[in-house]
Amino acid sequence: MDKKQTHLLDISAIIGMVILVLALCFSIFVSENQHIIINTLLPLLLVALGILICIFTFTYSHKAYHFFTSMLLLSWGISDFLMVRKFIPFNFYQLWPMLGVYVGIIIFASGFYKYRKLKFGYALPGLTVFFLGCFFLLFSLKIIKVPFSVVVMVGGPLLMIFTCLFLFSFFAMQQKYKNLIIKDDEHDSFDDDELIGKI
Repeated sequence: MDKKQTHLLDISAIIGMVILVLALCFSIFVSENQHIIINTLLPLLLVALGILICIFTFTYSHKAYHFFTSMLLLSWGISDFLMVRKFIPFNFYQLWPMLGVYVGIIIFASGFYKYRKLKFGYALPGLTVFFLGCFFLLFSLKIIKVPFSVVVMVGGPLLMIFTCLFLFSFFAMQQKYKNLIIKDDEHDSFDDDELIGKI
């Protein structure tokens, strides 16, 4: 795939992300009963761009970030359309954590798509975002009846403790397993996905 085609695909991905932000803003600030055409059109544009980028990713670019963008646009576009058209009995304020669930799954899948094997640099952030999304989803769907403010006051300190323990364990693992360390001569290259892929 030449640079011109890659540049065009990058522009399509940027346009898709802008539309995604617009769709989220409409879901937050505009009533579901207002601007029905725009609320319906935006998710359809997300799905169309997601399919287009996905086709070119599998056919030409084979870039992990193109794969990530296409899957994100597709997943949220479909969810948003189902919410706007009332095909599912939930609204944005109930399902917004699904965005985190999607992102987590797609990050995990992007690493597997790029390297055809599990990569720690993709798996760790993917699983972290996924479980955060699931955690908030339990509250937005009122599966957990406890007020979220109480959970923050009680669980916040525990989360900090477990985070510190995790970071300590991770740095200890870095000393034992050198392949978890990014070497100084490994330069950052977003185009080749080297930064994440090396770990």
